Parts: sequence; structure tokens; C-alpha cells
Amino acid sequence: MKKLTIATVLVAGTMTLTGCVGSIVQGVGAAVKFARTDTELCERLEIGKTNEAEVRAMFGAPDTSVPLKTGEKMKKYSRGNVKVDLLFDKSGVLTEVKQCGVPETDEPPRVVNPLAFEQR
Repeated sequence: MKKLTIATVLVAGTMTLTGCVGSIVQGVGAAVKFARTDTELCERLEIGKTNEAEVRAMFGAPDTSVPLKTGEKMKKYSRGNVKVDLLFDKSGVLTEVKQCGVPETDEPPRVVNPLAFEQR
């Protein structure tokens, strides 16, 4: 009876550790997947070849979509700090990249002191 209890505890402990390691590996894989730089994303956009579905796979749903009088669509996407303005023709193929990259600002980066809230 004691052997059965010990075996059950060992199996449960092993399964718990395996689950933890599996979730850690998944987390690292997701971080690597989304750790693309703005230049890598911009380089993947090819005028005349990239379609709306491929852009959606890279950036997700567009922030805004504006139909133009010419039948083309202007779509704005963002992913992290990368902002992209793209122009698609009627068939959904990329015709022009208006903006791709990190928007430049004149403001210096804000530094937040994590201890500022605890000092009160």
C-alpha cells in the first residue's frame, strides 16, 4: 500500500513539473515569435505581392480602414510601437506603403520610477 502511494506521489510530481516546463517553453516561443523589429516587418511588405490577408497575419486587424474614391483602401495598422499606413487596390493587393516604422517624436522618453508609488 505504501509503495502505491509513493508511486502515485512521484507520478503526480513529475506531471506537475512537466506541465510547468511546458508552459515556460510555450512562453519563450511566443516571446520569440513576437520579437520582430520594425525593419523586419517593413521588409516583409512587398508592393504588388503582399495581400491583405498576409498583412492581417503580421499586424492583426487594422486600426482604421478608409475606402477612397478610386476604389482603393487605406488601412492603418499598429503592432507594438510599429505604425503602418498601407494602400490596397480593389483586389486586396498592396499598392503603396505610406508609412512603416516607429513614428518619431520630439519628446524624450518618459522614465517612470517604480518606487515612486511606494515612497508616500
